[in-house]
Amino acid sequence: MVKKNLTLVFIVLLIQIPFSSFSQCTPCNDPAPVGVIEYNSARLSILSGGNVEFNFLNLNDYKDGKTLVNKTVLGISICDCNSEFGADPIANTSITGWELYFDTDDIEFVGTDPANVLPLCFIEAQATIRNGLAGITTNGYQNLDQEGNPATPIALEDVNPATIAAKVWSADQLNISYRFASPLNLACQPGHTFPLINSPVVGDYYTVTVSFTLVPKCGNCFDTAY
Repeated sequence: MVKKNLTLVFIVLLIQIPFSSFSQCTPCNDPAPVGVIEYNSARLSILSGGNVEFNFLNLNDYKDGKTLVNKTVLGISICDCNSEFGADPIANTSITGWELYFDTDDIEFVGTDPANVLPLCFIEAQATIRNGLAGITTNGYQNLDQEGNPATPIALEDVNPATIAAKVWSADQLNISYRFASPLNLACQPGHTFPLINSPVVGDYYTVTVSFTLVPKCGNCFDTAY
């Protein structure tokens, strides 16, 4: 018989998800105001679940990790409008798709004691369709990584060379589920061993601020990060 002592760790992960919005036309058959050249736009709305907490309180949490299903709801708005010029004044700027990434500006989780840190890959997010969004692709659980580094979007749509159909946040929505320290998270191993019951971490209140980044795609669109 081998006996290991286990210190129960109280881990809270607080995710703060900031969003900005910019939309000149909703619905898409409403041209932009006179004098405004911003004739298409993409908008991401948080409808619920802007703060997420994981509490590790018992042995099962340490054996199985924590999963929060459909904890956050996101609304997607895509507007490829007619410009005041009657056609796109810049060639190849019609929106033909989009990608949604799970990312952060932070480099790691940090505890109340700054000496206590955890790697970003401890947490994963998964997108599933809540409403609308017919024909999009979802890619299962993806690890949190720094902006520009996630290799795979959690959701995407690509209709290139066609122009994408309009999306509006009230009808086109995603559920976001999360896993923390899950034994199923092979992308965070072998650098970190799950389940945590075999490799406990220092007990603390750990936080990280994450973003969901919506990246519109078009023939002449360029994003320095993605």
